[in-house]
Amino acid sequence: MNKNRLFIGLLLFASLFSCDNDINIAADFQNIPVVFALVDAGEDINYFRIERAFIDENTSPEILAQNPDSVFYSPEIQARVTNMRTDQTAILQRVNLEDEGIVREDGPFLTSPNIAYRLNTADLDLEVNEMLRFQLIGPNEQVLTEATTQVVGEHEIGSQPADPLRIRYGSELAFTLRSDEQAAVFYDLRLIINYTEENINNPGSIENKTLVWLVESELPRRTSSSGGGTTLQTQTTFRIEDGRQFYEFLAANIDADPNISRSFLGVDLQYDAGAVDLFNFINIGQANTGITSGQIIPSFTNLSNDAVGLFSSRITTRSTESYGLNTEARDSLRDGVLTGPLNFN
Repeated sequence: MNKNRLFIGLLLFASLFSCDNDINIAADFQNIPVVFALVDAGEDINYFRIERAFIDENTSPEILAQNPDSVFYSPEIQARVTNMRTDQTAILQRVNLEDEGIVREDGPFLTSPNIAYRLNTADLDLEVNEMLRFQLIGPNEQVLTEATTQVVGEHEIGSQPADPLRIRYGSELAFTLRSDEQAAVFYDLRLIINYTEENINNPGSIENKTLVWLVESELPRRTSSSGGGTTLQTQTTFRIEDGRQFYEFLAANIDADPNISRSFLGVDLQYDAGAVDLFNFINIGQANTGITSGQIIPSFTNLSNDAVGLFSSRITTRSTESYGLNTEARDSLRDGVLTGPLNFN
């Protein structure tokens, strides 16, 4: 299980504490569902963060935030996801993520237990562009909150770039991603750069290293027709405008040390595609936060009944094999003005 799929934490609670004029802050012990859930059809298991925010005029927030009974719903509250095409419903399993080796970061909220809800993706028999409904069910089948999302489907890496990578100073490098699915509206591209380090004073002490370079973020979907105009296919192209950026990134993120020898292993490509509600959640959360912003920071939620948070979809596509560097790029890595001091062999 990829722990990055959790994709939870401060974003959720930043939304919670945004100003909301519909909440009566003097209400008597009111509870508000707080949900952060991203369905990744490429993962066997997805975890949902489902909690509640209490507003209690008689108890301080600091105390409530450390009380499991205040933060988490009881086991009697049920979380469901339904495939709206097949009417299949999956009941999510309430779990303590500590038992699965996932520790909650320190902050204003308690770190133990670390309650979440587990969705087994196979229970929903998903297909491309599927619509899902999430429901949080209380006593007597009361719907505490619900939301729908369209599932982002699988993508494949296009013919660009060629392997090995030709990364040249002053030249552009293009990357393409293709899919027939229509739910994704934005994309990120990351280069996962793998290399080793060996201390020349301690031969044989080889350590594997990884750098993650976010090349482009929130790139919009571009759709073109194919198959005689009967099929809409997404083909998104990412670009490194100047290969120099690759060497600049390495130089800025690796310390030059004459005692360290390095070997380049390869580059993995990682594309992340997200649905429209996730796009809105990210962008509205970033709006109006500069020094000249207004006093009220906007918040986004697609959940009903005054609940806070997000139910949406994303998927990650990663190259099955690492890309190498061609001879010219390896020479630039070893001897170039930017990366020569890094002692790549």
